[in-house]
Amino acid sequence: MMHSNGFVIALKNANKEVLRETNNGTVYLPFYSEYSLLLKNNNNRKAQVTIKIDGTNVLGNSFIILHPNESTDLERFIIDRNLNSGNKFKFVPKDDSRVADPSNEENGNIEVTFKLEKQFYPTIEINDKFPQKHWKSYRKDRRTDYSSSLYSQELSNNVMFCSTSLVAPSQAGATIEGSYSNQKFTYGTIGELEPLSTILKLKILAPVATTQWTVSTSTINETKKKYCTNCGKRLKFRDLYCNKCGTKQLHQFLEDF
Repeated sequence: MMHSNGFVIALKNANKEVLRETNNGTVYLPFYSEYSLLLKNNNNRKAQVTIKIDGTNVLGNSFIILHPNESTDLERFIIDRNLNSGNKFKFVPKDDSRVADPSNEENGNIEVTFKLEKQFYPTIEINDKFPQKHWKSYRKDRRTDYSSSLYSQELSNNVMFCSTSLVAPSQAGATIEGSYSNQKFTYGTIGELEPLSTILKLKILAPVATTQWTVSTSTINETKKKYCTNCGKRLKFRDLYCNKCGTKQLHQFLEDF
């Protein structure tokens, strides 16, 4: 999972299992697989979410609203504001005839932008005509923007960028419209937004099996437990060496690139 500032994104396969990404934000997904995107807001305020896949806004002129501590799985395009149905995300080779622009350098990239709703704090009004015990406290009125148009996406200092450089053999691809989805959405409202954004990025590539490399497409659940191949001590998933006997762990494959 990729996370920053209380926001989380992850890729899920067709079985709704979270795929583990490498250190540089790459997720390996076989060609012709459908997938969904896990979005989570761990903050105590609402958040606006916009999503680009292959450089294109897959939500049209809309955005997703996540309530505090809420998560959702987005599995389809939202085109023409159709809130009742659409086509799922499907990963295919970039030279597939259904890919709009095979030469697009953004192919395979997922960029999710989060913006928090502003937090308003109570202020104190001092009335000089009365003792301090008569001070009044009040909360400023909340200004709410009910527009469905996208907000500008300024970058903040809290942005997580992921390198896409790879040593492992892999194949580039792009996302097209897959099978039918009846995932439904409803309209919501959100107040004035903070000026800064949090951006999380993932890169999808297709694994290539060779005699030299084995590219892992394991899920989070499949890799929760790792043990030293020499002494059997339980290790963290990303440990390259056993902290007890020092043995290099060959089963890590490419997870630490």
